[in-house]
Amino acid sequence: MRPSAYCRRITAAAATRPTRSQRKTLRPLSSAHVVLRRPPTATRYRSWLCAMQPADPAQLAKEREQRRKELEKQKLETTVRHRTLAEVLEKVSAPMERADLALVANAMLDKTEPLRRETLARRHKVVDGAANEITYPQVQKGLQHLLRQLDESGLSKLIVEIALLGSVESAAQDENDPLLTAARRHRVDVTKLRKTVEAEFVAREAKLAAKRKQPVKQPSKAA
Repeated sequence: MRPSAYCRRITAAAATRPTRSQRKTLRPLSSAHVVLRRPPTATRYRSWLCAMQPADPAQLAKEREQRRKELEKQKLETTVRHRTLAEVLEKVSAPMERADLALVANAMLDKTEPLRRETLARRHKVVDGAANEITYPQVQKGLQHLLRQLDESGLSKLIVEIALLGSVESAAQDENDPLLTAARRHRVDVTKLRKTVEAEFVAREAKLAAKRKQPVKQPSKAA
């Protein structure tokens, strides 16, 4: 039976339900019935029963595919913005002495959110592993080790990186976007960068699709 016909039957059943006074004279419900504390209105009753219909597998597959495409689009955008930040950092110079740069970088790190610190540590490969495997002390230790290893140029780039990291995680692309402003200042071609990332994503998706189509090898039985 189609869902529309099913809902029409439920609408007719809801319209013929007994009133509250009539229900008082009815015999008690058996254990096979669902007892509602508060009798719902006819509209809520119809909606509730229609929602109990079995889910359409085709519709569920369509929703999952749409969600996957949305996540893939978000991942592509984040990758483009991380690449843009990397290009900006390549062109940052070192106008301050190392001690002053380390002081500024350390102060900025103290005001950085924990999750953003973890992102920073991952960008510099001072921590590795899944999110549930990395602890806050490990991130702190890795960043402090990074501060000791960087020279004036590296510290200058780190300060700019911390300042722009919040913009990397944002999807905003207006004229006031700090990351795009820095990209224009340092003449980073974001459009060219985006095309490169899109091509990489298409190639990776094609590779995964081809891998999914390969038949699964069955283990041979021992003679």
